[in-house]
Amino acid sequence: MLKKYLKRCAALGLVSALSLSMLNGCAAIVYYEFAPTAEEHVESSFDSVRLERGYKESDFTQGDVDSDTIWWMCSAYAIYTEYNGKEHRYVGGITQADRRYYASAVQEALSDGWGITGREDVESTLNFLLAEGGHRKSYRELVEQMKEDGLMDLSENEAKVQFPQEERERYEAAYTAYQKLGEKAIDGWDYSRALQVLGDCYQCGYISLEECLDLSLPVAREYQAAYDNWDEAAMSYLYGYQFWQSGQESYDEYEIEARWNVYEELKDMENGPYSVPYDTELENTWENADEKKAGAEEEGYEILQNGELARVKIKIPEGFEASTYSDADSRSYRKERQDDLYGETTFLYHLRDNTSDSIELEEENAKRAIQVREDNPENENVESSGPNERQVGDLTVHYYTYSYSFDTITIRYYDAWAELDNTNLVVCEVKESVSGGELQDTGDGAILDTAFADIKSAR
Repeated sequence: MLKKYLKRCAALGLVSALSLSMLNGCAAIVYYEFAPTAEEHVESSFDSVRLERGYKESDFTQGDVDSDTIWWMCSAYAIYTEYNGKEHRYVGGITQADRRYYASAVQEALSDGWGITGREDVESTLNFLLAEGGHRKSYRELVEQMKEDGLMDLSENEAKVQFPQEERERYEAAYTAYQKLGEKAIDGWDYSRALQVLGDCYQCGYISLEECLDLSLPVAREYQAAYDNWDEAAMSYLYGYQFWQSGQESYDEYEIEARWNVYEELKDMENGPYSVPYDTELENTWENADEKKAGAEEEGYEILQNGELARVKIKIPEGFEASTYSDADSRSYRKERQDDLYGETTFLYHLRDNTSDSIELEEENAKRAIQVREDNPENENVESSGPNERQVGDLTVHYYTYSYSFDTITIRYYDAWAELDNTNLVVCEVKESVSGGELQDTGDGAILDTAFADIKSAR
């Protein structure tokens, strides 16, 4: 994954050595509370940044506190993430499980691309990008000069004739960006890179996840306020990249075009980074993470997860107890019959990605399970249903049911699933069994009211 990342990091993030050495900062982590407008020509709304204490590992992981706010912040540098083959939903583009494997590679990339070799360098880089105005400062200075020269009032063809030949790419980049988004055209380039750098610094252990998120939140809010939608925000990053490239000796039009192509791919990606609403209210969702987690457990909920980030809360069904093999990836609960007959009811939950073909895949799985029972010559009285639906609260539960007898035991299964939201599909296999007697329900799906009674997002 990071081989491609290392090769391309310099093209994405190089800043002059002089810029990296400027302004150590003397304040705590403080930002001005106003956002600049293009008309005011404010270079930055950020005060200087200083990490005010030594490194201390956070008491939570991203999975514990994941939210649309964090997703939004990751999406703000999605072009960089995708171009380097990293993971969109994770801060810094790397999973928790992979952090230790790639820490040294990320350290090398930060050193080569940004001159960041330790915690003390994080401040100077952030101050260049935020407090000192980053590249948006030089962009606005050039725009002012071009306006004074009358170039911004000309058509593109007329203006190009008058661009200084030795700075043609730079003038063209500034002209194009200004015509599309005005004076704020490349603000997103600085904001996106600040968020990306913070993510990388977290991944290699220079700052904690809590520090990363605390520092990222005001940057994300500034970025969000500057534009109306993801298209504008992404274009501001791309125009900024083109403007930065125009000042390099190794100016490469292919690299510029490649990033535009990545942007077009991301726009069409199902449940991709731009799926999170642009106008999401950006708020601190990681504050008091331990207390929130403890509160959920006290209320009788358990976490069901799919990977590190996808998590839902399941209320343990009344009268049921957790099976011995139940864990966060596969929650299993059982209840013995209350009469003199041997038998039990079990619920087995899994969490799946909710994609365009998720329901079709679950239907195929259910049909295969039915076919296996029908093909087994030891099974007797095999009965099955076609697809059914049942409304349980706000959830539409889809299910197939099938039953059969094996020796003295009668068994009924429900293969059921429901879309919790646009990213999570909760799957539950319900199994009822009884020896020498009748099953407890009639197979009408009423038991699914209990199975899906209290499932909600953990975010």
